[in-house]
Amino acid sequence: MHPSRTTILLACVAVVTMTSIGMSTFSLFLPPIETEFGWSRAMATVPYTVSMIGWAVGAVLFGKIADDFGTRAMAVILVVSGLLVYSITGPDARLRAGLLAASPSAP
Repeated sequence: MHPSRTTILLACVAVVTMTSIGMSTFSLFLPPIETEFGWSRAMATVPYTVSMIGWAVGAVLFGKIADDFGTRAMAVILVVSGLLVYSITGPDARLRAGLLAASPSAP
C-alpha cells in the first residue's frame, strides 16, 4: 500500500519545518551570543551568512543534479559523500571546523 499524496506532502512539510527552525530562531539567540562571547553583531552573524550562502549554492547545484539524474541518484550521492567526509575527518577536525566558522581567531 502506497501512502497518499497528502500524507507525503504533510511529511515533507513537517521535515522542512523541523530542519528550518534553527534558521528561523537565529535572531532570538543573537543577543545572548553577542554578550556571552563579546562579539559584535557582524561577527556573530558570520556563521548564519555562510550557511545561507551554502543553502543558496546547494539549492542550485543539487536542483540541477536532481533534474539531470533524478532524486534517488542525488540522495545517494549526498549520503555517500557526507558519510565519506564524516568518516575521514576525526571529531577534533569537525570541532575545529565549527569553531573556525564561528570565530577566525579560534585555536
